[in-house]
Amino acid sequence: MNAVSHAGLLIHGLDVTRRSYYSDCYVAIGRHSMGELHSIHRLYLELVARDWNKYLGFILGMGGLGLVSTRGRFLEHYYAFMRYADDIADRDASVPGGGHPVEHLERKLRFVRELPAPRDEMERVYLRAVELATQLGFQIHEESDALLSSLLFDARRYGSRNFYPAAELERYYFDRDIFGTGRAMLKALGEDAGKFELLRPLCTATRLHYDICDFPVDVSKGLVNIAREDADRLGVGVDDLHADNPKVKRVFGEHARLGLSLLEQHEQNKHAFNVLCRAVFPGFYVLPCRRSLRRYRAL
Repeated sequence: MNAVSHAGLLIHGLDVTRRSYYSDCYVAIGRHSMGELHSIHRLYLELVARDWNKYLGFILGMGGLGLVSTRGRFLEHYYAFMRYADDIADRDASVPGGGHPVEHLERKLRFVRELPAPRDEMERVYLRAVELATQLGFQIHEESDALLSSLLFDARRYGSRNFYPAAELERYYFDRDIFGTGRAMLKALGEDAGKFELLRPLCTATRLHYDICDFPVDVSKGLVNIAREDADRLGVGVDDLHADNPKVKRVFGEHARLGLSLLEQHEQNKHAFNVLCRAVFPGFYVLPCRRSLRRYRAL
């Protein structure tokens, strides 16, 4: 546990330094072995110590899934690992024990590729996700490699405020993120990952939606997700990187119209997926994405 936890962090009246806290977690979040319990919840505590309001829904949602099935426990562990890695890439979390985020994520990428003995809670949680995936009959190595590579790209460009060429941005940011997220989602929902190309329109539309909504925060961290070619064509410079700038709004409008077109493609593909996918996709992805993109399409 980190220094904040040892200092006696109180979470809704629970002293996480007390041994009884872990039994409370065991009852509230899932039927884990004690070793698994400590690893996943130490990672939870790192999240909670930073922002209780931000991660309350995540902890309750993932914990609830962990109660339901092996598939839910896989989602709980895999998402916790990737959420923490994402926060380190964005500097929303510090590297445990100190160190640079780029070096840390490079180590995590090597770990995912080689699977040596785990050295910290993140790696223990990831190995448990691998074990659960194996029980469910699939592997997640390619998806994890792609997602961590995308996060590493963000960690390396953090603070730069650079416009990257479209090919580079698509290869290291869009494609790897979409590939990893889409295929992992299909596998987690019991669907054939070979159907990823049918899911690509929804994944891409969702990525465009997040890029628009997260634009102010991303720019504040020096992360620019506007391709250099688009910036040159629309005359967007570094000094224009504000959400209310007319040039940036034109970018939002173009991305929103593209995203809505991709959602229409998804509507044509949706019947190819299993019942669980068809139950999850609308509420978690399609409807929020469509609602958001419609606000920007006329810009």
